[in-house]
Amino acid sequence: MRFILFAGLLSVAIILFSLMVPFAPNRQKFGLGFRKFFIHLIQPLLGIKLRTFGDFPQEPGLIVCNHRSYIDPAVVLKHVDAFPVSKAEVRKWPLIGYGAQMTGIIFVDRESKNSRLGTLRKMQETLRKGYSILNYPEGTTHDGDKTLDFKPAAFKMAIENNMPIWPVVLDYKHKSDAWVGDDTFFPHFIRCFGKPYTSIKVSYGPKIEANDFKGAMEEAKRFMDSKILELRAGWQKDA
Repeated sequence: MRFILFAGLLSVAIILFSLMVPFAPNRQKFGLGFRKFFIHLIQPLLGIKLRTFGDFPQEPGLIVCNHRSYIDPAVVLKHVDAFPVSKAEVRKWPLIGYGAQMTGIIFVDRESKNSRLGTLRKMQETLRKGYSILNYPEGTTHDGDKTLDFKPAAFKMAIENNMPIWPVVLDYKHKSDAWVGDDTFFPHFIRCFGKPYTSIKVSYGPKIEANDFKGAMEEAKRFMDSKILELRAGWQKDA
């Protein structure tokens, strides 16, 4: 039932956005606001119980986050205005891909050097316009207790353009909520959102102060790895 309601609400949202966006004076700003409105609607529908810790980023910049599932952007973007970077395959997903493309997602084909370079240029342009970027430097989803090795390109781009970097960590109460391995969308959706509630915690870290990209990566990784363990320990206390 939740999947049907989700698909129906998403369809209506796409139609409304298509009708309204031609009249918006700033399409990017309108897309951010519309997406945030939609996220506020779907989280209760999906049974998401979200707890946040720390202060939200205070200025536009590069937001880096660990990666658990395709729902991750909808968790962070409830409170933060940013354009996420996503793998190119999402563009082909029914409804979701179309809606994501309309409201502003930067797609990247990680197997294509030209696509990666084009994505970095788009990220740079977006940051210079005063908007934030949400990036997943691990490059894939997993359910581990530590982050995977980070891809350096986004960190290099942010440091070279004097853009602030903000680390964010999220974790799901149940490891089975992570989208990993050979999971396909529909079975995972039913497993994750078929139960009464899906509990998620998000912790926003302080601005990274490093002056070089390697230092920024190390600082982000230290914060994220320690915070993952802290959040996981918290689930046990909450039980």
